[in-house]
Amino acid sequence: MPTIPAFFFGEQLLNSTRQRFSDQVSPEGEAWSPLSQVTKARKKKNKDKILTEEGRLRRLLSVRAGKDYVEVGATRIYAGTHQFGARRGAPIPWGDIPARPFLGVSDADKKTILEIIQKHLKKSIQ
Repeated sequence: MPTIPAFFFGEQLLNSTRQRFSDQVSPEGEAWSPLSQVTKARKKKNKDKILTEEGRLRRLLSVRAGKDYVEVGATRIYAGTHQFGARRGAPIPWGDIPARPFLGVSDADKKTILEIIQKHLKKSIQ
């Protein structure tokens, strides 16, 4: 039976991850922590959008796929800070940054991946 190219799953995950920036929610559907007043005052653009000022983080998300894996990630050095949060004292001198997870596999992603697999299996046995 032919295998399903991993990039099919990667494109689905990449699209849903990008959508989280519009929806401003985690993979579990939980709203991201709101921006502090200090952050809103500092931002020059998109003052009401969380994790978006110029849009680089969202725009530079990428997919790596191999024979038996798919990874969606961010190439910006600050991506981990936003995904996991940071506490004052480390390299963050101005205050705590709450975690705002954007990477991950949502229930909707799992459902779509299963649908891709089912379609592939149906085609292979016809």
